[in-house]
Amino acid sequence: MIKPLDNYVVLKLKQKEVKSKSGILLQLSKQDKEDNIGIILNCGVEVKDINPNDEVVFKEHYATKIKIQNEEYLIVKREDIIAILV
Repeated sequence: MIKPLDNYVVLKLKQKEVKSKSGILLQLSKQDKEDNIGIILNCGVEVKDINPNDEVVFKEHYATKIKIQNEEYLIVKREDIIAILV
């Protein structure tokens, strides 16, 4: 688990969902992820208005990518998260 410090959050990119005309969910490659939409995994102690499992929009050029055990995560400052999707 990654525990961010201060005003940082850890998130994973959201997978794009593509359905066939008959409604079948198609499997996508690793490249088929939303560019700036993610799911919050953990928040630093200074982050009060965002919670784990929130779906957020963030400024993609301000994210730090890390890879742990073949899983890719992003670390983003709270100020670079611009919306919560509800």
